[in-house]
Amino acid sequence: MSAIQGYTLEINSERDEFITRICGNNAYAKEYIYDLLYVLGIWDNLYDQDYPVELEQILKAFELIYIKIPTNPFFNKHRDVLLTHHIATYNTWLAANENEYGTETDKMYAHVWKEQINEILPTIALILNGYESMIDVSNELRTLFKSNLGE
Repeated sequence: MSAIQGYTLEINSERDEFITRICGNNAYAKEYIYDLLYVLGIWDNLYDQDYPVELEQILKAFELIYIKIPTNPFFNKHRDVLLTHHIATYNTWLAANENEYGTETDKMYAHVWKEQINEILPTIALILNGYESMIDVSNELRTLFKSNLGE
């Protein structure tokens, strides 16, 4: 299960507790994560057309991507690192979508590439809490958000 599942409507207590442990009292970091996950979830649903997306959700995604995320103090302070991650996420998302219906090997790689967004969490743990936290979050991430091939 990806960290972005359930981003719009449902509460995911396991994901939310994990994000709270990473961010601690840094409300801007937490807001950045949730805003980013919302935008990516809407984008993915528009692309896959597997869940309906309402106009209001699209408008909110535009507001987040054009106004809230770029003016978020946590994002601005760590813009170079986070924007680099955005670029890598976008690139692997494209590759995942291009390969998800290919050969068995293509499908295996696509399955892993689609989860690239989750890698921002260890990066944020490193920024906020240091190297050991990054390692801990990375290890926990590999357990919490693991999914079977094809999911």
